[in-house]
Amino acid sequence: MMILVYVLLIKTSEGPVLFVNVYMPTDTRDDNSFDEYVDTCTKISSVFATTNAVYMVTAGDFNASDGSRFDDIYCRFLRDEQLVCIDKMKLSGIFT
Repeated sequence: MMILVYVLLIKTSEGPVLFVNVYMPTDTRDDNSFDEYVDTCTKISSVFATTNAVYMVTAGDFNASDGSRFDDIYCRFLRDEQLVCIDKMKLSGIFT
């Protein structure tokens, strides 16, 4: 399974901003995909914690549709990192 994560740190007048673009694992209903998803969220959090970035912007395909196994992990990631998902409400009936 391919997981892509690209990281960019840009200096702004507010301080450094970490940009993370991801293509997260899909849920193949096995322990491996679940573990990879959790591991990737943990790595993103770890990168943010080890930089001096004041903000983090994450974008990409998180593969965490409402009700999926990954939805709880994704929501916990958002909460732990104090992030806001700006387009989840716009994706009614869509799998992503």
